[in-house]
Amino acid sequence: MIEKFFYNSNKKYKCVIVAMDSELEPILKTLKSPKLIKFQNRSFYIENDIFLIKSGIGEINAGIATEFVINLLGEKNIDFIINVGLCGSLNKEKYKIGDILMVKNVIHYDFDLSKIDNLKIGQYPDCNDYNLNCDISYFNALKNIYGEKIKLVNCASGDKFIADKDFQKFLSRNFNADICEMEAAGIILTSKKHNINSIFIKAISDIIEDENSEKDFLDSTKTITKNYLDALFKILNDELPKRITSFNINHKKLFPGFYTSRIDDDIFTYDLRFKIPNHGDYIPLDAMHTIEHQMATFLRNSEMKHKIIYFGAMACGTGFYLLVRDLDYKDTKILVASCLEKVLSSKEVFGATEVECGNAKNHNLPLAKVLCKKYLEDIKKKDIFLYEE
Repeated sequence: MIEKFFYNSNKKYKCVIVAMDSELEPILKTLKSPKLIKFQNRSFYIENDIFLIKSGIGEINAGIATEFVINLLGEKNIDFIINVGLCGSLNKEKYKIGDILMVKNVIHYDFDLSKIDNLKIGQYPDCNDYNLNCDISYFNALKNIYGEKIKLVNCASGDKFIADKDFQKFLSRNFNADICEMEAAGIILTSKKHNINSIFIKAISDIIEDENSEKDFLDSTKTITKNYLDALFKILNDELPKRITSFNINHKKLFPGFYTSRIDDDIFTYDLRFKIPNHGDYIPLDAMHTIEHQMATFLRNSEMKHKIIYFGAMACGTGFYLLVRDLDYKDTKILVASCLEKVLSSKEVFGATEVECGNAKNHNLPLAKVLCKKYLEDIKKKDIFLYEE
């Protein structure tokens, strides 16, 4: 079966999803020798590690296509999903026809539980607010190349072509949205379900405030797509350094808690954030050293010891990283809390002799207990901690 061929592959695919033929054709012309494959009433193209598919217009079509790609290739065989396409500007002063944009947040404005769950319009129950965070790890590298020609934006996504000025003002005012389009919500919601990063690069095709926004869109579909092609292929051809995931976290809005830092296949990296960054109050080195010894020992002797990969301190002095294999957030948080309790009852520091440790005198068990007690109290305040934008 074709699914098994992809699923058993060691190759990591960069999956490109577009909505329309006018967005597909320029990419096909830029590829050298894409191979057309037809399967399950769908057509897609492959060239080396690039996978290209047209979803059709609208978030439902986009979500279905994204799920098709993930099921076909397998989660472990996908490097990222990238959507390129046209969009409408909600601010004609800042974003003009032809501008290249990278999306930092998608807002699914059609989703509304506000009347029953006391959530904001666009907010999903497992999110802090209505912003669905995108992968922007290539933005700095692209900024170095294009300067002011590329901008970070918030994208309102829903199943309608917006030509109404009043609705445009509603999106701008209520969601701080800069652009609007019809596919991003379906792609990012599906990708997030599978813990796959999604990147969005857009080009302005029409300006909602203009009288002729529909005509602008139709006229531009044949010409504007070339504006983002260069950026797209710099990413696909590995020409850009990718900013590491932890640098994408807004450290100005980071507080003590237990966070999911990143997920790579079945390896989960958790952020045990003890201190508020850049506030001058850091974990002293001797206490940090002791916490590392104690937690590493308790974790590796726990009932989940076969899933523990690494526990270590952050050099910034604000917390620790824990890497585990195939252990979800809830179970890992319970495990961490259990090990913290054991630190509080410790009578000695493990591995603290000169034979066992490279800085054996640099330990402070009493202070380590104080810090662990405070952190344990902090992580019990919420069921789930999520990074803020």
